[in-house]
Amino acid sequence: MYYNKYQKYKKKYLQLKNQLGGISFCEKAYRNLLGTCWMAAILTMFTFGQATSNHLKRVIESNKKNFIGFVRSRIRELQSNPQLMNFYPGILDDKNLIFLENIINKFINRYDSKISSYDEKPENIAFDLSNPQRCELVIAQNFHKIFNHPFISYSSRQYKYSADLVEQYLFANLLSVFFFNEKVSFKNYYHDFKSIKFNPENDLGILVHIKSHVCCLYVCEGIEKYYNDNNKQVYNCLWKSILKKSTNLFIKKDSNFKHFDSYENIENLQKVLYLTVISKDPKNSVLDQEIENMLKNDFSSINDRELQLILGNAYNKDIGGGIAQDYAEAVRWYRLAADQGNVTAQFNVGVMFYNGTGVAQDYTEAMRWYRLAADQGHALAQYYLGLMFQHSLGVKKDNVEAVRWYRLAADQGHADAQANLGVVEEKAEAERLYLLAVNQGHADAQYKLGLMLINGEGVAKDNEEAMIWFHLAADQGHVDAQYVLGSMLSNREGVEKDYEEAMIWFRLAADQGNVLAYYELGMMFMNGKGVEKDNAEAMKWFRLAADQGYKQAIFLLNHLLKD
Repeated sequence: MYYNKYQKYKKKYLQLKNQLGGISFCEKAYRNLLGTCWMAAILTMFTFGQATSNHLKRVIESNKKNFIGFVRSRIRELQSNPQLMNFYPGILDDKNLIFLENIINKFINRYDSKISSYDEKPENIAFDLSNPQRCELVIAQNFHKIFNHPFISYSSRQYKYSADLVEQYLFANLLSVFFFNEKVSFKNYYHDFKSIKFNPENDLGILVHIKSHVCCLYVCEGIEKYYNDNNKQVYNCLWKSILKKSTNLFIKKDSNFKHFDSYENIENLQKVLYLTVISKDPKNSVLDQEIENMLKNDFSSINDRELQLILGNAYNKDIGGGIAQDYAEAVRWYRLAADQGNVTAQFNVGVMFYNGTGVAQDYTEAMRWYRLAADQGHALAQYYLGLMFQHSLGVKKDNVEAVRWYRLAADQGHADAQANLGVVEEKAEAERLYLLAVNQGHADAQYKLGLMLINGEGVAKDNEEAMIWFHLAADQGHVDAQYVLGSMLSNREGVEKDYEEAMIWFRLAADQGNVLAYYELGMMFMNGKGVEKDNAEAMKWFRLAADQGYKQAIFLLNHLLKD
């Protein structure tokens, strides 16, 4: 009995101290499942963000005894007051109600597992045992069934359960209208992050858009927080001060939110593409209005670069819904976004010029757009630049430049760039050595170029050409070139034998202490090639090689001594 009382009071204490679930209320977040990072970010700021957390808790707690009845009655209320949902006509149609119920019920279940669980074991967001129903995934599936606009259908087909800016707007507003009876407003920031004036009582949080991920910034109980979807961690972070000093923003993939002005290590840093501030604001922002116009197929004044990219994708692909495929129109929208610095749009314009889709094929113009995207760290653009320099597409062939761009893409994990890099590096090295050998008479470059020619590394195999470069290096006293030249003249298949000349080069190399030349001279005297057979002379050279530990010379020296 006393133990049960202890557990009761302990639970109450933990509730009062916000230590539910074994960790602080503000240390929790939702889980990304199969590309639902955008949803995890929005749910996190709704649940834990200072602007909405208490209101959301009151609504859910007051209806906890009959969740299903609450959800259904709330849907009926919205059906009788459709102006709140006029940004997407049809959402409250009877055929969609089952999906809407599923979304809200799963969210409430998931919310309850986050807020009302008293298990003292620490939560692991990456492997969340309190989420056996995979709620975020089910919410995403039902969301895509309700919002079947062509833009959304295209995005979900391409990237499974991910979502573009339009879908993020719709989902955030769906939650806000359902629970708070009011809409939320979106505003994008692409560079001027210091102009963001975040009010934690009115602003839910900030979506941080990086390549393949959406993270979020928010304030929980007066503490600035950063949820990093890359490693599923919640951090305390003074992100307001970071934004005040940032124009371009780069973040580390697996650590807290920090300020970087440029790439220091491209493998560990990711560029912030843009930030989206979500606010409680009854008035439509410019971005809100553009999104809602897009949903009505009114594209007359779409100025946001991310929306322009979405429109470019819509016209580039046959997505239906009254948006006919039109490559020229796709190029127009891509260029509008690209001119504003959208890196994906810049790459896409490059692709259109490269393939001659919607425009006349123009490799020079393709390269210009690829370079703009590549300079912003776009791996695929960097790969295509490497390809164009390697194969002389719109530019003079330059393997050194090809290597530079392939390496940048390879450092970001681009598999094709990694495969091409090794091949082109050999060619680039051959070209570098050739220039040194020809222009400066550099003996070591002449020797290495000869090696590449006999081995076919970066160039076609050519023994005769190799012999020329070895001769030039050997004439300058390059000991390795002297030895290789002697070896080619005496042993190389495909090269006319000349033992007497080989003997000359071996002696010159031996005079500089080359152990292999000692051994070859011993072989020539032992076998009578290029000289009369002379075992005593052979033993002299074998002994010099044996004294340096050359095993074959030791063996042959012992053999001759026995004879």
